[in-house]
Amino acid sequence: MSAAHIMMAGAAFAALAGCATPPAPEPRIVTQTVNVPVRAPCPDPADVPQVPRRVAEEHPTMPADPNEQGRILAAKVIELFGYAMRADALLRGCSGP
Repeated sequence: MSAAHIMMAGAAFAALAGCATPPAPEPRIVTQTVNVPVRAPCPDPADVPQVPRRVAEEHPTMPADPNEQGRILAAKVIELFGYAMRADALLRGCSGP
């Protein structure tokens, strides 16, 4: 081999050595807490509140007196609100925080 070949080979080796990557860092173990949602069991069917009957089912013919109509509808609103509160409490207890 001639001196030119040796110098070219040395230059090639030096160029390849410049492409070398540093050694990989040591792996380390890190413990992390991950919150995972957990499905709650379904409620007992006996605990599910019954849907209130419709006004038309309870009063097929509404009275002509507007005050009486208002009393019937106000009572139905209160009944539906109570149903909604019971159903909401049941669902929130089932679905978690």
